[in-house]
Amino acid sequence: MQAKHSLVLSTPPDQAQRVSALDPRRSILVQAPAGSGKTDLLTRRFLRLLAEVDDPSQVVAITFTRAAAAEMRHRILAELEKASVRDAAKHGADEFSMESLAARALERSRQLDWRLLELTAKLRISTIDSFCRDLAIQQPIYSGIGNNLQISERPTELYRRAARVTLEKLGSPADRTLSDAIKNLLLWRDNNWKELEELLVKMLSQRDRWMHAFVLGQAPDWNAIREWLERPFAKTVRAALDKLTQLLIQVPGAGDEAIELAQFACTHGASEMHRDLAERADFPYGPHEDGASLEDGRNAYLCLADLLLTGEDLFRRQINKLLGFPKEHKEEKLRLQDLIEQLAAVPGLEEALAGVRDLPPARYSDEDWLIVQASFTLLRHAAGELKAVFAEAGTVDFVEVAQIARRVLRGEDQLPTDAALAVADDIRHLLVDEFQDTSRRQHDFISALIAAWPDRSDRTIFVVGDPMQSIYFFRDAEAELFRRVEERGFEFGEEESFLLHPVKLTANFRSDPRLVSSLNVAFEKVFAIPDGSGIEFAKAEPARNLSDAPEARFELHLEFTPQTKPGSSSHPDSARVRQRIADGRDAARKKQTNEIVALIRSHLDRIESARSGGKQYRVAILGRARTALAPIATALRKAEIPFRAV
Repeated sequence: MQAKHSLVLSTPPDQAQRVSALDPRRSILVQAPAGSGKTDLLTRRFLRLLAEVDDPSQVVAITFTRAAAAEMRHRILAELEKASVRDAAKHGADEFSMESLAARALERSRQLDWRLLELTAKLRISTIDSFCRDLAIQQPIYSGIGNNLQISERPTELYRRAARVTLEKLGSPADRTLSDAIKNLLLWRDNNWKELEELLVKMLSQRDRWMHAFVLGQAPDWNAIREWLERPFAKTVRAALDKLTQLLIQVPGAGDEAIELAQFACTHGASEMHRDLAERADFPYGPHEDGASLEDGRNAYLCLADLLLTGEDLFRRQINKLLGFPKEHKEEKLRLQDLIEQLAAVPGLEEALAGVRDLPPARYSDEDWLIVQASFTLLRHAAGELKAVFAEAGTVDFVEVAQIARRVLRGEDQLPTDAALAVADDIRHLLVDEFQDTSRRQHDFISALIAAWPDRSDRTIFVVGDPMQSIYFFRDAEAELFRRVEERGFEFGEEESFLLHPVKLTANFRSDPRLVSSLNVAFEKVFAIPDGSGIEFAKAEPARNLSDAPEARFELHLEFTPQTKPGSSSHPDSARVRQRIADGRDAARKKQTNEIVALIRSHLDRIESARSGGKQYRVAILGRARTALAPIATALRKAEIPFRAV
């Protein structure tokens, strides 16, 4: 939107929050939505801290892209340059204004002879990858490569070389364990050698996600590893089954009735469909303790869901012979209908029962575990081969640099190393931009750096980001990390954490007030359905006022198509249900495409009139993916409506 009719408010609606974010004694976590002036706030915080420290290198700012680092450096130097030519006595009464903050930072530079405008390298502003590389170079003993850490911008060929060398160990008598692992994985992938190589290349590029001690150990305890890996599955299944049991027993005798009806159905055309439920004499009662009983209980509840719910996760209204209830057996059909009516009256039961269909198995099958074990064996050897490839090539990737930096900060005992203490002691204030883009590797790195601070009482960390912008999981970002840090701080050790004070910005300086209001309404609907990420919608407040009341310059058309998932694949109607859902989705897309074409056609006269008058009048279509926009583009061509695709 153009802002020629708008004036920026002299005081933003969230000014109090902005002032609190500049407190140099407090660690801050800022939630800064799009258009809220995040870079401006970071610049002010950096300048404020420069006026407090004894050396500019004690303030470190980390971003995630080179462009963002360059922008921040430019903003800070630009403000210092303005302050150098401005009358110091006229920098303003507002101590939190950019002018005042820059003037005090520049005065500090002059007092301590920093010469920031001449020696700009003293400003420590870099990407997290560059910061890790500098840290790793300072301690070459941890790299195993030396102090010439050249980073390859295109390391895929290095991954491929390591993957190929590893897979060529098939049949080698020197390492039968590795050879057997490769054989099992090839059998699993139908002897597709090329596919296995590509998968291994991909895993090596993402090895920071899986390179834990239990993977890299030379003599792994497979039983302990299996138990550790299955624990989250078992915990999730146990919680779901316990909840379902508590809901189901609210209808006395419902479990016994379900078993009898399942037994009847098994003898009348649905022999496999309800077998696990029919054979469970103590359903729904536990105990659900070990993996076997949990998996048994999960399968029984899956069968109960197939008995009671449709493929669209709703309680059944029609009962037929495909379900195991022929029309001549009216009594049993009436019993099932009565059971469904009673259970439908229990709040939350329908949703909880549908959720069973999304539960993972409580444990690995023996066949699955063989593949998991073979995968870990292959990955361990491939990671070792990759280190050898790095040493031969004299170059590494960003993941390797980050892992070296991680080893510099935290030793094998998970305690800060002497090198970490020396590095961390030079940092008094740490600023992290775009925190919603933080991966677990980067989050762990920041935690290790904080843990190495010898005295945390007079040190701060300032992180800023917007979890609403993390929906695309840029660079392996984990959306829940933002909320975790907000609630628990940066955790290290078993019980230690470094807490941050939360600050939420709401002002929007970028957009027309009417657009802000429209988007608030629209995205409240988008975020109304929980997706498990913990991301909540935060309303924006316009930071602009309209100087007059011009005619509305935009109209926003939004369409949301609900996504419906098919039910259990064990249901005899599952293929039919999936086809019906696919047909419904296709019909909805076709209807939406026709509506878009009609809408654009209704604007063609105004578009042409604006073009004739030398003005602009645009209709923009935003699509989630190329596959969503392709049918619209085809329809526009058929309608002979000119357009441009970006």
